[in-house]
Amino acid sequence: MSYLLTLLLLGVSALFTRISLLLPFAVLLLSGCSSSPQWSMMPTPTVHQYLGTEAFGGVADEDKSTDLTIFYVTNRPGSGPLNDRSYDNGIVDKMQVGQAVVHFGDRLMTWRTLLDLSVFQERPEEIPLKLDVTREMATLEGKNKDSFAAAINKTLRARTNKDLTLYVHGARSTFFKACVQGAQFHHFMGRGSVLLSYSWPSTGSFFGYKKDVDFAAESVDKFADLVEFLAANTQAEKINILAYSAGAQVVAPGLARLRERHTSLSDAALRSKLRIGVAYFAAPDVSFIRFCNTYLPKFYKIVDNTTVTFHKKDGILALAAISNKESRLGRPDGGELTDEEAVFLERAAREERLDAIDMNYSPGKRPTNFKNHGSWYGNEWVSSDVILQLITKERPEKRGLKRVPNSGLWYFPVDYGKTLKGLVEEAKEQN
Repeated sequence: MSYLLTLLLLGVSALFTRISLLLPFAVLLLSGCSSSPQWSMMPTPTVHQYLGTEAFGGVADEDKSTDLTIFYVTNRPGSGPLNDRSYDNGIVDKMQVGQAVVHFGDRLMTWRTLLDLSVFQERPEEIPLKLDVTREMATLEGKNKDSFAAAINKTLRARTNKDLTLYVHGARSTFFKACVQGAQFHHFMGRGSVLLSYSWPSTGSFFGYKKDVDFAAESVDKFADLVEFLAANTQAEKINILAYSAGAQVVAPGLARLRERHTSLSDAALRSKLRIGVAYFAAPDVSFIRFCNTYLPKFYKIVDNTTVTFHKKDGILALAAISNKESRLGRPDGGELTDEEAVFLERAAREERLDAIDMNYSPGKRPTNFKNHGSWYGNEWVSSDVILQLITKERPEKRGLKRVPNSGLWYFPVDYGKTLKGLVEEAKEQN
């Protein structure tokens, strides 16, 4: 049990301000997804509140900065010089790659202040985020793509954690938001691995949701190309995927497409070739029935683990279901399943290849909000669990989750915070 927290203490160890449930229309505009080039850092994960600044103990000296550099990939149209690139909300038939620098705080913010504010439960001030520099290095279709892979590999060699996390944003997003979301999460993972944000070309507009659905469908093959490129050209030990909301419309069929491309390989051989670790679907806005009967059956054996979070009262996904005329994976209608599909899901869960976390279930009152569509970053318990899973790959029970009675599902117990605190104290004693 202490192993996962020991990793954090060793530094093997983002993304927003709280969104009010009293303003559902504003939530809809923001949660999948806002176009304003301003953002504030996510609430402090509970594990960091307990660990304190030791959670950042493994950050290399050169990374102790209020500037954080991440990698990005996008098939949005670009403009401007390559060393100061801008990307709009349309779509192009190429994958541009590069590095983006996100600045934390105002210009007077120091690393020490950022570190202190990153472990406060209630911060005395918000931490604004700014996308400072965007440098395009190549296209995946061009001859300079090797330089991009070389830059990733150089960064991996300098990191304590040799994994790569691929973040795929939701609908109604912008290039800016995709970068700051990824950067914040990378910050709370202890800056100890590599973060790559895939900014697929959503419109950045609430009224453009249907167009976003079209753009997601057009990006499926691009996503599959990206994963194959990373597997073939980088030294990442594992490629973990974090898909939020409508990002699942890119990732789920994209993973299935990878299986379709390599029919001659066994599941084990393809899993070894691609090295995909965790495929985490946070409040996924993708067809529930298609995920269960088409996508998951194709890819669940070529990744190490698939995790899905869902809430039966997710208001954002209720609207998405109306728009798409199908229930969403993050707000599923179990009545849509056939007996055969239900048996398949139970088998995948029993084989520990599928973990479904019921964000709604609880035998008592919990102090944090699980109904929010963005709870994977806005809820301090959930963000802690995402971080621990991606870093340690531990099973849910070893991360403090419990089984829903008479079910293969998982949930956050009322005493999750106490359990997590106990794990932190145990890890500190051993160090």
